[in-house]
Amino acid sequence: MLRVALGGAEARFVFHCRGWSDLLPSHWQNLVRGGWYSPWSHYYRDVINASDTSALNFALQLNLYAHVFGIENISIVSCSNVMDAGGVRTWLTRN
Repeated sequence: MLRVALGGAEARFVFHCRGWSDLLPSHWQNLVRGGWYSPWSHYYRDVINASDTSALNFALQLNLYAHVFGIENISIVSCSNVMDAGGVRTWLTRN
C-alpha cells in the first residue's frame, strides 16, 4: 500500500539499529512498563533462543521493505554512531 501511495516517487528507507546490549534491556523495560512481567533473565533467555524474533534478526523487517522497494533503497545505520556524531541533524550533514 505504501508503494502505491507514493505513486512511483522514489523512496529511501534508513533503518536505525541499536546494538543488542542497548536494545534488549530497553525493549524489556518497555514491556514491563506496559504491564508485562517476566524477569530480565527469562526475557533474555527467550529472545536469545528464538530464531524468529525481530529483536535480534533485523532481516525479518528489512526483507519486507527490500522485496517491495528494492535492496538498493535501504540503508542500515547504527543509532549509536548517529548519537555519537551529535544527533540526527549533525549526522545527516556529515553523511
